[in-house]
Amino acid sequence: MNLNLGAAANADIYPNVPVATLSAGTWAGGGVNTLYLNTDQALTISTSTFTDFYTNGYLSHIGLFISNNGSDFVELESFSDNTLFPGELTTDSLSTTLNAFSLTGGQSYLVEIEFNVVVDTSDELSGVLGVALFTSRTQFYIQAVSAVPEPATYAAILGAVALVGVMVARRRRLV
Repeated sequence: MNLNLGAAANADIYPNVPVATLSAGTWAGGGVNTLYLNTDQALTISTSTFTDFYTNGYLSHIGLFISNNGSDFVELESFSDNTLFPGELTTDSLSTTLNAFSLTGGQSYLVEIEFNVVVDTSDELSGVLGVALFTSRTQFYIQAVSAVPEPATYAAILGAVALVGVMVARRRRLV
């Protein structure tokens, strides 16, 4: 699955619009931005290469955030200049994997992916630095769904319990 992280209006500024790829889940109908994911599935979220990452000599940033009830669950960021942000990543793409059962069934998680690049600066006003920033952000939800057994599974379990009951009853009659 691919998500276009830039509006068509931005395509004339940066024709290489970043894309996110998701490895699992199904989208809800009706235009709702919700990905349904079974809790027993792993999910990898990867961004394509941000081709404008630090190409103009200004600061670039990629962010991948997943939160639940306002608390950060995953927070990945990459900056083109780690002298300004020491210890941060300096890659032109990001990827994270949510392992199976790391999400709680019935919970909703907000995913935000953003690409930012400073496209121009100005110091025309004394003591003030003006910045023109290109930002492209996508938000969607992951609805964690617990796996529900198929009716055939219930039938097999019930059949096995009945068979054990019959065997125990026969054994009691023989004794």
